[in-house]
Amino acid sequence: MERGALLSIVHNGAKNLNQLQAIQKAIHQAVRIQKVSSIYEVKSDFTESHQHTDAVTFMGQSLCYVVHVYFDGETKDLHRVVKTIEQQENSKLEKEFVQIELLCHEDEILMLPTLTLPHPGLHQKAEYLVPASEILPGYEHPIIERSLLQIESADKYKGKVYFYAQSKNLVDFTT
Repeated sequence: MERGALLSIVHNGAKNLNQLQAIQKAIHQAVRIQKVSSIYEVKSDFTESHQHTDAVTFMGQSLCYVVHVYFDGETKDLHRVVKTIEQQENSKLEKEFVQIELLCHEDEILMLPTLTLPHPGLHQKAEYLVPASEILPGYEHPIIERSLLQIESADKYKGKVYFYAQSKNLVDFTT
């Protein structure tokens, strides 16, 4: 039985939407896409909140969005698919990098060495929460027991991400 999940895509150094569209196409080939949030630009202090290797330096612009997908399989299998796509996309890049995270898989609560659900950053990082609350505002965080929209309405998320483009620019290939 298919279950819904939210995937976050953050691309550091994206020069244009074509790069994001290529990532979206890879996701589309692996899972069934239900909805795609708007694309947001992440404020520059974002660099302090994410780990990256010394070899990768942050360029000026980071773009993020969230995808609501359906997946027929186990959560660990979905996580493996997501990390494989992330690895493949990063192998094509030079100075920029892509981070794809599984934010939630229905209301599953999971704590494994390689995967925690819901993602610990879902309610803490604007680059996850703002796009997620746009496409699934009524999703109730199974631990906090508040909807994404209720969590996102807190003032601490204001001014962290800015609207960049509509998601239709990412899904044109599906028509």
